[in-house]
Amino acid sequence: MKVLGIYQPDQQAEVLNLDIKKALFIGKNKYLEIILDKNNDINYLDIVSGYLKDGFKIVQLTNLNYNDKDFLQIANKFRQLCSIFEALFIVGFRADIAVLTQA
Repeated sequence: MKVLGIYQPDQQAEVLNLDIKKALFIGKNKYLEIILDKNNDINYLDIVSGYLKDGFKIVQLTNLNYNDKDFLQIANKFRQLCSIFEALFIVGFRADIAVLTQA
């Protein structure tokens, strides 16, 4: 995954060495966007779990190159994890997957 950085209102972007696309703040909520890439051996759920424990309340999941079946299974796991932490779960660019996972 490529890192864009962490953004805070009225501050310049700071690029960090994180396994995420971007993390930013929307109002008082911390927002995390993950782009799934099956070419990386990254445990995405562990990464997101850590951010949720740190108070992130919005998680957006976007698929780079997983097939639909695998992406649906992963999205369901993300939705369950977000439910535990009472975080908003968003599926980017895939309304069908969002509906099926109740995002």
